[in-house]
Amino acid sequence: MSSRKRCAWHQFAPHTVGLAMQPTRRVPAALPMLILPKPVEDEFVLGYIGRLTHVNLSSSCFETMCRLVVHFNLDQDYTPLRGQYYQAESHLDALALTSGKTVGELIRYHTNFDAEGLTPDVVARWLYCLMRRRKVSKQYPESKPPYLCRECIPQQVRDVGFSFWHRQHQLDGLYWCPVHRTALLAVDDWLTKDALIPVATAASVRTPTTAKDFDTYPVLQSFCEMMMGFLRHPLWMSVARIEDCLRRRAVERGLSLGAGDVAREPNDSLFLNDLAFNECPAWWLDEVFGMRKATADKSRIALNSVFSGGGFAPPVSYALAIALLLSPRERADILDGSSPSSGRV
Repeated sequence: MSSRKRCAWHQFAPHTVGLAMQPTRRVPAALPMLILPKPVEDEFVLGYIGRLTHVNLSSSCFETMCRLVVHFNLDQDYTPLRGQYYQAESHLDALALTSGKTVGELIRYHTNFDAEGLTPDVVARWLYCLMRRRKVSKQYPESKPPYLCRECIPQQVRDVGFSFWHRQHQLDGLYWCPVHRTALLAVDDWLTKDALIPVATAASVRTPTTAKDFDTYPVLQSFCEMMMGFLRHPLWMSVARIEDCLRRRAVERGLSLGAGDVAREPNDSLFLNDLAFNECPAWWLDEVFGMRKATADKSRIALNSVFSGGGFAPPVSYALAIALLLSPRERADILDGSSPSSGRV
């Protein structure tokens, strides 16, 4: 293989064969002059990368991550055999060093993935795929458009001097600001210039009905509380006890504990998704869960799998099941990090 091809393959890392064969890095020469601000409390990781890109005048978020890797000398052990997996890990390591936190702290306080029990290597590869604008595999979290609250931006500017992407606004299923109870605004893509710094004028309301629906459907408010609670007390730590409590309440409500296989259940069986359609707006169930009333095969609906055990349902399914079935006292116990009480309020 010629040295020219080697340069194309290792454009961000020195080659290990010899000094004469080392490629020229396609990174600005003024790497030591990088501006490295720390993330503010609850700043979402993709928004933090966007802010780093903005203040360092990088051409893209991927260029910013590569500059950080070189800045912290994390490219020295790169070999072709380790490939993109090592690059993904080095990107996450570099971002953690920039933030002044460990990788675990960065994931815990600046992403929403700790609530789902995702490991750092999964988060690293998810982040790397987004930076390279590659299609995210099904085993990684999906990339969603960024959301902001028009009311939060002035408060953020007063508190920290600039606006930022709040991680609570990026939680699955949340289309309302939990503080101001207003509809969140959406921007098309995380990695566009409009998304580097949140600006309300660049965003649009997700759907015209979101603002009033939050007050019309109390279950949505309880769902939001649970999703935010999972950030403080990750769901996977107590999912078995939560599932037991959900099964007891489902039996009391006359719900089927099956996964929704209508071929094995009586025709008049009531499933959890049937209860959800009575308590939640149809557009929201379709948007978050892909649920439609006309769906005949209810076994394909993730919400109905919360009774199956093993913690395999997504966090949004547990959050909605808790909001639908558990009492305020039981929900408070979960938010406090303790087991759901057996008594009812």
